[in-house]
Amino acid sequence: MSVHGDLEWPVRLETLLRLAWAWARVPRLPAPPAPAGVVPGGPPPLNLAGFGDSIIAGIGVAAQADGLVGRVAAHLAQGGREVRWRGVGVSGATGGMLAGLLDTPLESDPHVILVSCGVNDVVRGRPPQQLAREFTQFLRRARARWPYALVVHAGVPPLESFPALAGRLGQVLGRHGRSCIAALRAAATESGALYVAFPAEVGRTEFSRDGFHPNELGCAIWAGFVARAIESAGLGACAARAPVPPGGEPHGAALAWHLPRPRGGSL
Repeated sequence: MSVHGDLEWPVRLETLLRLAWAWARVPRLPAPPAPAGVVPGGPPPLNLAGFGDSIIAGIGVAAQADGLVGRVAAHLAQGGREVRWRGVGVSGATGGMLAGLLDTPLESDPHVILVSCGVNDVVRGRPPQQLAREFTQFLRRARARWPYALVVHAGVPPLESFPALAGRLGQVLGRHGRSCIAALRAAATESGALYVAFPAEVGRTEFSRDGFHPNELGCAIWAGFVARAIESAGLGACAARAPVPPGGEPHGAALAWHLPRPRGGSL
């Protein structure tokens, strides 16, 4: 763990001690099995892949379908189109691990890539600029592999809202978190990705018993905001009304009409 080098030494020491005490009390929840599924609907299928930390791994819920990736898939399927989803998540993952997760084999090329990262970087006191560079590296590798996929960062929850990080600890981490959020948002905007702000509607009662991960209700609320942000970006391909080329849908063809273009050159 980093020593939060941006803090004055007394605050840094207090933060580390409070973190150690918090981790000693937080129950370790397992990730549900089978991080993949299909939401039934009409053809052609929309492929959703999640990459990132314990949120993508499904920690905090009892079944993967109730986690963030599964819930976003369910929302995107409400227009009548089949959605196939897969999560590639590692508990404790930081921004530096994101690009490596892209080496995981997938059954189908994704049209939408959902990312969750940042909380573990904030807890470890990693510099916002470093997190932004690592996210940009992930975006470059993802776009090189799947040039028509939309990358969506699901947002970083404010750490002061975590029941496990109550009081002064949450306030200190929350300030650092806001700097990391600003850096991630800027990196996403510059690269043509979508950053979704974490919904304030997810409060303390929407967290699981570990006080660190949203529960089923929290993920359902969060997923609704993410899905609406995707559709608000102009991605009609997320519903049955999506334009489909005659004879089927080549990789990313339906989404290609709606992708935000990168600014300052392509990745």
